[in-house]
Amino acid sequence: MQPDIGLALDSEWSMNRGDVPGKTIGHTTATMVNDVSRYLARIEATHRLPQKLLAIHLFTPEMVSETNASG
Repeated sequence: MQPDIGLALDSEWSMNRGDVPGKTIGHTTATMVNDVSRYLARIEATHRLPQKLLAIHLFTPEMVSETNASG
């Protein structure tokens, strides 16, 4: 593991079958983001690495569903 590497989630590429990249904006869920965050924390703990940056790339609020955020 590289101690200076973070992780970015680009949810615009997570689309339904048949959707066309560039024409359809992808999506993810808050549950998936939380699952990835916990997975990353386990890697950090297991390998005694410093905390990692987790970036979530969004350009519309609707790209992440199941949130409690208000618009």
